[in-house]
Amino acid sequence: MIKGITLYDEVINKKRYLITKDRYNWILLIGNPKISDEDFRTRARRTYYQSFEQFMFSFIRYNFRDILTKIDEKSIKRALIKAEGSARTIGRKLDLVNWNCISRGDYCPNCDAERMTTDD
Repeated sequence: MIKGITLYDEVINKKRYLITKDRYNWILLIGNPKISDEDFRTRARRTYYQSFEQFMFSFIRYNFRDILTKIDEKSIKRALIKAEGSARTIGRKLDLVNWNCISRGDYCPNCDAERMTTDD
């Protein structure tokens, strides 16, 4: 597995999609599913998103482009349905994630240090 928090790691349409999260960004890695995790980490196309909305829009767009084989009404509808299905699958899997593991927490806006909390 890739180091850090891996939220989703699946092969869709012969491409490996790995979704991870760091302190500030959603990270989407897309690459060859047949290579090792170490090679995948260095060779995969990485894109960073500051919001979940940007991330999902981009994921659906990448997935749609990968599925679309020709420009006609039937192919476009099929690609949209498959891309939406993949996005729903991600949504269902992310619902199962412990959201505490991706929370940025409570940070000071001035010094960006984690605020101390006291239990009363």
